[in-house]
Amino acid sequence: MEGRYTIILLPDESFGSIISNIRNDLKDITKLPSVPPHVTLREDFFSENIDGFIEEYQKEISDSKPLKLKIVNIEVFQRGHVVFIVQKNGELQKLHEKAVKISQKYVSTPKIINFECELNDEQKEIVKKYQLPFYFKYYNPHMTIIRLNQLEDKEKILKLIKKYKVSKEFEVSNVCVYDKLKHEVYRLIKL
Repeated sequence: MEGRYTIILLPDESFGSIISNIRNDLKDITKLPSVPPHVTLREDFFSENIDGFIEEYQKEISDSKPLKLKIVNIEVFQRGHVVFIVQKNGELQKLHEKAVKISQKYVSTPKIINFECELNDEQKEIVKKYQLPFYFKYYNPHMTIIRLNQLEDKEKILKLIKKYKVSKEFEVSNVCVYDKLKHEVYRLIKL
């Protein structure tokens, strides 16, 4: 049976709890993401053989160790997502690229999205093959905190978030295959 999945990194429990607290404190004035705090490696895709992906991906990343990731900024994306920008590093990039390339073999129904932003020719080619333009050198690792109800609330919400004592560094020790239809962790892959 076809499912809808995303491949993400879950932060360690203490950091994830801080982000969850921020989300809960702001839930009356913002929209909450449906997925727990995470850094995305591979956006949503449909698959009838997610276990095949997991087996192959697990073998490919078997030499990976837990990662320390750094937050370098807080930003608001075009559609009102308030995010922590995560500094790229070689190991994070490797996990991302392998997730995208391997998962593509297991996509059962390609999901084509219309983009509100300008794409260059290289990104258009990436969309043809992988359905999204924000992969490989265009990968922008981040952790979504909340989504604004109204863009006019941007400065107010950013001030509120900056009041929290959020560590600039956090650890991840699991890649998570998240089931977007059931809103639950399908499988964890240890780093």
